Amino acid sequence: MRGVLSCIALGMSAQAVSAQSAYHPPPPGTLLTWSYNFDGDSFTRLSEIVAIGEDFVIYQPDIRYTARNSSQFVVEFSGVHAQTCNQPLPADEDRLALSSLWPLVPGASVSVKGGASPSQYLVQERASVTFPAFAQFESEAMRIQGQVGEAEVQLIVSDEHSIPISMVWSEGNVGRVIEMIEPNGQPGEAVDLSSLGYCAGLLQ
Repeated sequence: MRGVLSCIALGMSAQAVSAQSAYHPPPPGTLLTWSYNFDGDSFTRLSEIVAIGEDFVIYQPDIRYTARNSSQFVVEFSGVHAQTCNQPLPADEDRLALSSLWPLVPGASVSVKGGASPSQYLVQERASVTFPAFAQFESEAMRIQGQVGEAEVQLIVSDEHSIPISMVWSEGNVGRVIEMIEPNGQPGEAVDLSSLGYCAGLLQ
């Protein structure tokens, strides 16, 4: 798959190639503490990045539990489009379109026709990030409006780390990163490909 994407990218404009190189997610083993408010209930979840590629990140969203099947892993393409690993992946052209968003520029948009459900994303404006662990992102995050199937979500995506650090759903539910810890020279344990479903093909 990586070779296919590289060959397609050669035929794109210099701007698209530059955008592809600007995507740079945190390394495997990075831990993210998410704080959520869903339907009036507040709770936290500790998520781990278990694998990355040139245009994706694979997460174990809640490391309190041992992930045993592909529905317990999430793949996120270009910091924007996320789905569980038990769902068919977006086509190559969808992934290339998502990667062309980088670097994030207001007004840029993309449609994803394949994958778990049809989706659309629109880069809006710079976001003012005020939560303490990410105060340094105040001038380095972008607001992105997403339509995933029937659901609407607004993302705040870190320019520096190429991942969402806040999500607000249309019904008012909110999730935000309150802490990120990158591995100190020690990568996380290798993920068992047999548990990744469709995502296993991204790592082979």
